[in-house]
Amino acid sequence: MNFLRKYFLFITLFLTFGIIGGGLYIIQNLRKESESLSEEIERKREEIREYELHQERAPTAALLAKFNREKVALEAEYRGLEEKFKTYSAFVLAKEEKFPNLYFKESLYITVDDIMERAKKKGINIPSTVGFSETGLPTNEQVPDLLLQLDMIKKLMDVIMETKISTVGSITPGAPASVAFYKEVPIELTITDTSFNVAKFLEALGKSPSIFILDNITLTRKGEMLVAKLRIKGVVREREAR
Repeated sequence: MNFLRKYFLFITLFLTFGIIGGGLYIIQNLRKESESLSEEIERKREEIREYELHQERAPTAALLAKFNREKVALEAEYRGLEEKFKTYSAFVLAKEEKFPNLYFKESLYITVDDIMERAKKKGINIPSTVGFSETGLPTNEQVPDLLLQLDMIKKLMDVIMETKISTVGSITPGAPASVAFYKEVPIELTITDTSFNVAKFLEALGKSPSIFILDNITLTRKGEMLVAKLRIKGVVREREAR
């Protein structure tokens, strides 16, 4: 029993990293499969277009029909992979929105107020701006990326609220990067709590319905508390404007 108490944190962290590492491995494999399927579909389309333009070059009508069936099968397989990434941004800019920057600012204030109120009830210390500037207005061109960042911060804060991490030292979203049919939003996060609660947070991050990839983590002991600096990527799709 003393052995279990002594090494409980290390066992928990080992299991947690295993879960997160497995999720990262699956995501990377799915990304490779998706890119490979996209290339294969495009090659088949080129072959079919060539045969349609120059029918005399097609060996037989049966072969053309076979290529078409293969194209349909590949597209169905691609859609199946795509279904696994249905994690959309909750903030959608309407097509008729005349002032996107004001829409973002309003969404930011509402979201931050909600996060701060929930954090106060749970006794969690978090930065007042959660990584966003409270002054000035962004350009309209910046708004789509800012909305994606805001969405990922909100989803990450949901995990923090769930595990009741006592202190969020800093949280900084980075510029979204396009990958295949989705986007990755990098986030720098620093949290402080007991070893047990940090382990709980990492486990909850891996089990979250939102897709988070842990890129890097640095752990530093501070008295009885543990300071964890994390580099995370949130995976999200940008739903088309309404």
